[in-house]
Amino acid sequence: MSSLWRPMGDARSVKICVQLRSSYTLLVHIHLDSELQLSGYPVCSRNNYKLSKKFNIGSWNIRTLQDNPNAPERKTALISRELKKYKIDIAALTETRLAGVSQFKEEKGGYVFFSKGRGPDECRLSGVGFAVKSKLAKSLKFLPKGLSNRIMTLILELELETRVTLVSCYAPTINRPDEERDEFYQQLREVIGGIRHKDKLILMRDFNARVGSDFQSWKGVLGHHGVGIG
Repeated sequence: MSSLWRPMGDARSVKICVQLRSSYTLLVHIHLDSELQLSGYPVCSRNNYKLSKKFNIGSWNIRTLQDNPNAPERKTALISRELKKYKIDIAALTETRLAGVSQFKEEKGGYVFFSKGRGPDECRLSGVGFAVKSKLAKSLKFLPKGLSNRIMTLILELELETRVTLVSCYAPTINRPDEERDEFYQQLREVIGGIRHKDKLILMRDFNARVGSDFQSWKGVLGHHGVGIG
């Protein structure tokens, strides 16, 4: 097990080595402290080119992708530098706060950004996306697909007609309307249910989960051995 990845913002993840086949591995950053075994095959692009022997992937609540006019640099440049520092190939981004569908490249940073947000006339809340290394993005057979302002998927094609689906999702907080929360979880169920049995799934998310030890106030939600402040 390697060290924690903790850049700026709400990024919390652990590297886990996932065996794909022979020397091909996938380094997955997830919120678990255990080994994860995944049978599969080397990743291939549309040109049948093996993209890499390993990938570093992770999730990051970046708060916003919107630029601050008073900041010395673009937000994408700042994020790209952090991702490059920790050698991240694909990052699931949450709370991007950009309107509509966006795709743009940070030239010097070496990453391509994909984002899906609310409509241009709506409040700039939520928003999800991916940051993909430019070299890797050129070889993707499938580009990221924004299903809503809270769910985006990215499919990596593996050999022998096998795929791994990365899901970037940002759950509504408890103060959001019940209809909005129900719609999110129903759509997430449909995404997970639509993945073929032989394919792989990596859920890269910010579920805005409730934490803490006040199980009496949150019966059925928190256990008796929780830690932290909710």
